[in-house]
Amino acid sequence: MRGDARKRLAEVLARRETLAWALFLGVLVLSLVHAENRSRSLLILIFVAFTSTQVLVLPTWLRSARDFLRVRWAILTSATLVAAFGLWQFVGDMAGAPVWLTGLRPQYTKVILGFTRVQSTSLEPLYFADYLILPMALIVAWLLARGGRKAPKPLWILLALIFIDLALTSSRGGYAGAAAALLALAWFHRDRWPRSSASPPSWRSLSSASSWRSDSSAVSSP
Repeated sequence: MRGDARKRLAEVLARRETLAWALFLGVLVLSLVHAENRSRSLLILIFVAFTSTQVLVLPTWLRSARDFLRVRWAILTSATLVAAFGLWQFVGDMAGAPVWLTGLRPQYTKVILGFTRVQSTSLEPLYFADYLILPMALIVAWLLARGGRKAPKPLWILLALIFIDLALTSSRGGYAGAAAALLALAWFHRDRWPRSSASPPSWRSLSSASSWRSDSSAVSSP
């Protein structure tokens, strides 16, 4: 058992994500220097450090394709429930349902803002928007990996529901995070985007064609 644990620990430390994670924590520690509330900042640092360890732990659990399918199923199932509840918050609040029925915090209702900001099961709309980025990126990556193969309709419905909820959060931070995630996915899967079969002629081919035409005209001229 100890040998397996040491082997897994060595694998984790050898990954590039570990270096990125360590640099991230280093920046957080340095930010404590200018913190106004040192005790609260330290508490948040511990919480962020603990939750961010999933970057290191999760890959060690995914040892087979079956493990990955289970994790994907859990993420998409929970996203369906949470996103459906977020949509209900918007519909219910706009219809005049009380906050005890919608689950909205009073400051995010249409009575205060004039429009509803959904938060679903999160404390704030920003947190909900950040959560939605995970299933959104997972679905988009799945669709891109399928290439030209037809995707199941429920997948498209869930993706549309996620985008609707993301828009209803009215969170600029969530919009920026979603845009960054989509740009990153587009870059990593750039080889899967459809390309035109007719490629534009190169400068070399154009110069060859022009020289051939000049030679032909020279031969045909008396």
